[in-house]
Amino acid sequence: MRKSMFIGASNLIFEKAKDLRNNPTHAETLLWGYLKQNPLSHKFRRQHPISIYVADFYCHSLKLTVMFIVIMMYPVMMQSGKKILKQMELCFLGLQTMRLKRN
Repeated sequence: MRKSMFIGASNLIFEKAKDLRNNPTHAETLLWGYLKQNPLSHKFRRQHPISIYVADFYCHSLKLTVMFIVIMMYPVMMQSGKKILKQMELCFLGLQTMRLKRN
């Protein structure tokens, strides 16, 4: 794989991605079952390291990350700030982000 696909991801991020690939959520399993069949004529990767993040799914040809939103017990403002910062950083790297709500 080309180094540019990972945009400086560290070994720690690669280990985290590997762990996440080995322990997918139900929603990730369902979406991966669809995406791995290549229905959109674009290759997607699951739990892909990018910089300091792990994208749930990533398509290099589209420069698209797909991430599930997890609602946590933190104040809404704190969650929103972290999500906005992450979105801005990925945008700065030239990537589009699609967020899906995890049920």
